[in-house]
Amino acid sequence: MTLDIRGIEYDWLACDEHGHVALLSTAGGGRAPRLVIEDTSAQDAAIELLLAERKLCAPRFAPDLDETFVNTWKLMAMRGIFAFDSDAHGGPYRLVAAPTEPRLALQLPYLVRRVASRIVIPRTEFAALAAGEVLVCWSGDGR
Repeated sequence: MTLDIRGIEYDWLACDEHGHVALLSTAGGGRAPRLVIEDTSAQDAAIELLLAERKLCAPRFAPDLDETFVNTWKLMAMRGIFAFDSDAHGGPYRLVAAPTEPRLALQLPYLVRRVASRIVIPRTEFAALAAGEVLVCWSGDGR
């Protein structure tokens, strides 16, 4: 089951069916699985832990933002994590940043691995998506 969290900007982690990890940003209009909302503090802690890690690679692509903004999507791609963004009107999640060296959940610290692997987006391979490509939505509770 997904929850409508419109009006709230929120970032959360998930895995594809191969174990690659992605950050998904709601942009105030996206939806998220119930598992995300049930443990927002764990999601936040896992994201902070990822951002504190050293940069591992260059992004394959990432948006250019004004330097007054933190480009979390690019920072994630530099740590081997894919990044998706929704839009304020509830549009689908689109791939906005991708790493040149994607990492599997098994390669990440325990907290990140535990949080990201709770939500698996089936029939999806993040690495096969092109810039701006839509992430096919899931059903159920995210599993």
